[in-house]
Amino acid sequence: MNHGNCDAAEVIEDSSEDDEISDLLRDLAAGLDDRGDFEDNSSTLETCPELVALQKLVAENSKELYPNCKKYIQLRFLIRLLHIKLLGGRSDRSMNLLLDLLNDALPEGSNLPRNFHEAKKLVKFIGVGYNSIHACPNDCVLYWKENVDLNECPKCEVSRWKLDRKSLDERHVYKVLKKVLRYFPMKKTLQRLFLSSKTASLTRWHDEDRKKDGLLRHPTDSPLWQDFDEKHLEFSADSRNIRLAFATDGFNPFRMNNVSYSVWPGICIPLNFPPSMCMKQSNFILSLLSPGKRGSGSDMDVFL
Repeated sequence: MNHGNCDAAEVIEDSSEDDEISDLLRDLAAGLDDRGDFEDNSSTLETCPELVALQKLVAENSKELYPNCKKYIQLRFLIRLLHIKLLGGRSDRSMNLLLDLLNDALPEGSNLPRNFHEAKKLVKFIGVGYNSIHACPNDCVLYWKENVDLNECPKCEVSRWKLDRKSLDERHVYKVLKKVLRYFPMKKTLQRLFLSSKTASLTRWHDEDRKKDGLLRHPTDSPLWQDFDEKHLEFSADSRNIRLAFATDGFNPFRMNNVSYSVWPGICIPLNFPPSMCMKQSNFILSLLSPGKRGSGSDMDVFL
């Protein structure tokens, strides 16, 4: 009897997870084509490559993991695998080996990707990539916009490049950048807060739902927040506008003391949400990665 109840609970849980994936895809579709459906519309598809990619993902969401598989759809199983890779710190090579083993073990006709590269392509349209921006090693300027063609910093006059000769022939000199900033575009990330039906309403929590009894429970209650609202009336008039806290700290990504290398991630924290949400790691937004032995300090405004 207990075993039967356990099986029923598992079915309910699996069904709920499948529904959440479908709801997420529908939210994304609503944000892309203002309809929220997945009907084919050639005029819309021609102007929206993201919608084409989304429809491919919706098609994957309807595939069985293998013929007559009742427990997993292909997309949910793939999401589980990618989550395990993230939590376990698996390398790309180990992921390829795991996918080879699973494809060999599953029945013929399985829809599992053959390697990690195919798996990444499937969810690439979500937009979690980054832009590479060349930077001065002393954090004086970024080599973009008016500085994009410069070969040395206009402030400290340090070269943008380090020379790396790969052969004895001095004519073959390969230019290697001294510093590259990885920037994760914020626009799409913030838009997704409104695409999801679960988070869109919570962007107004700081104004509509919090307790206003004079006690300090949230950054909204601080004098600094109130001073900002008084100085920026147009911005503060719409409670949906996102307030972000920014933090950075350096660490050695290789976890080895004998490697002299540090990277400084820039983390944005949305403060519109309740305290229980905005301080959860899952709601932190990675905005940039800056390599270097030291932090930018007072030069951080260059990156901001």
